[in-house]
Amino acid sequence: MNEYTQQALDKVKEDPKVTNRCCSIIRSKTIEVLEGFINRYDEFAQAVVQGESMHDMFDTICKEIEKKQGLSDIEVYQRAADFFFPGSKIYCHMDLDLCGSVREHKTERTSLDLSFDDLFG
Repeated sequence: MNEYTQQALDKVKEDPKVTNRCCSIIRSKTIEVLEGFINRYDEFAQAVVQGESMHDMFDTICKEIEKKQGLSDIEVYQRAADFFFPGSKIYCHMDLDLCGSVREHKTERTSLDLSFDDLFG
């Protein structure tokens, strides 16, 4: 853990003044996602520490939600990451098992997801 990681984790856990219903709805999951990015990417942790407040981030995202009359979860997380680290992108992978509810034995995913950090961390 570098010098910025703990500071960034403390910053995102601070209780921003929730000023509207939108912020209270997206708050906990967005913080959970940001914590994952902070733990995984030192540069992102540094950007969070040196960036604007969580309150400002939530206000910015909620204004976008009101303007567009909604955003998907992934779009909210993308805007949160981009707020602190402009130009960053989030990629998501989803699978659909059309027979999942009737299988006797749940099959495990056959793919393996590894990050560079997993290999050399």
